[in-house]
Amino acid sequence: MFDDCSAPTPTGPVPVSGVGGPGVCVDDGAAWAGEADWQDVVWEDDVVDPLDALLTGPAVTARELDGRLPGSDLAWLLELADLVGTDDHTAVEAVAAWQRMASWAAAGAARAASVLADRPSMNPAWPASAGIVAEPNVAGEELAMRLGCSRRQGRLLVRDGRAFAGALAWTGDALERGEIDVAKARILVESLHDVPVPVALAVQEQVLDGAPGRTPTQLSRDVARALITIDPASAAERYAVAARGRRVDAPRVLPDGMAGIWAVLPATGAARLDSALDSLARGARAAGDPRTLDQLRADLLVDLTVGDVEGSAAVAALARVDDDGAGDAAPGTVPMPMPMPMPHPPRARPPATRPAPGPVPRAAPRSA
Repeated sequence: MFDDCSAPTPTGPVPVSGVGGPGVCVDDGAAWAGEADWQDVVWEDDVVDPLDALLTGPAVTARELDGRLPGSDLAWLLELADLVGTDDHTAVEAVAAWQRMASWAAAGAARAASVLADRPSMNPAWPASAGIVAEPNVAGEELAMRLGCSRRQGRLLVRDGRAFAGALAWTGDALERGEIDVAKARILVESLHDVPVPVALAVQEQVLDGAPGRTPTQLSRDVARALITIDPASAAERYAVAARGRRVDAPRVLPDGMAGIWAVLPATGAARLDSALDSLARGARAAGDPRTLDQLRADLLVDLTVGDVEGSAAVAALARVDDDGAGDAAPGTVPMPMPMPMPHPPRARPPATRPAPGPVPRAAPRSA
């Protein structure tokens, strides 16, 4: 007897449980009127999971990334960023944001290394049989084994963290905020970690504001100029200390049978070496040598250092110097003596009065 009072049951899709329900209208609670009211119901296929809505939210824009401090919030935004379908500006800001995250991580790693180095377990009591231990703290070795890096890199990480906890706290903060990268932070640490605290603070105050827009080379020059300006009296002393660290590192193996050599020299000595190599290389090119200037500079460095000059570019280059001026250097060239190999160290001799420095004659090539 209820058939005449009941609305027909819809035969289409079932409404979502909890949203509507069989025989219940979603909009106003009235009974079903038939198929015409189906379009007013929220069906199961139309419901969006809240988590899906969060993950597929609006695209990350450049404005959201620009200037945001690194940390978990920025990492979350970068994970959401769809760089394939974004514009160039957003892609550039995404790269910059990832770089800020790398700086933030580097600052955290350095600070953690400093905490590790201060632990008693990293500062063992060395027995007398160990002799003089140059680096009694073993945190660098521990980090080198764990990170798969050299002991020097591990020790530098400890040094940076300790510097950030001391006079170079501003540099550490700038690295943590992503304002500078690891290379710039290390330039500041290497230049300022052994100077008086007031000088270190003054230099940081002068250079850190402009550091984000400077290249590492430019920042290194800025720091050097600031040191001389702020503490000119100590410039000569700092030079003497730095000169004691001059060295030529052992060759570093490169692919395909090559190796690289790095030398740390006083600026005047490095300029003289560069000028001499460049002058001789250009002389050899003028004499008809087919090698490039870079190749000639490399070969001349080896030939003149080990004394193997027979048949090398140095013979033609130095002969051209003799032809131009009967032994005098032609304009724009720098004659360079050819040191011979010394297989055995010289014996100690009594001190003698040395003559005044003067031009060193060029050694004649060895006979065949």
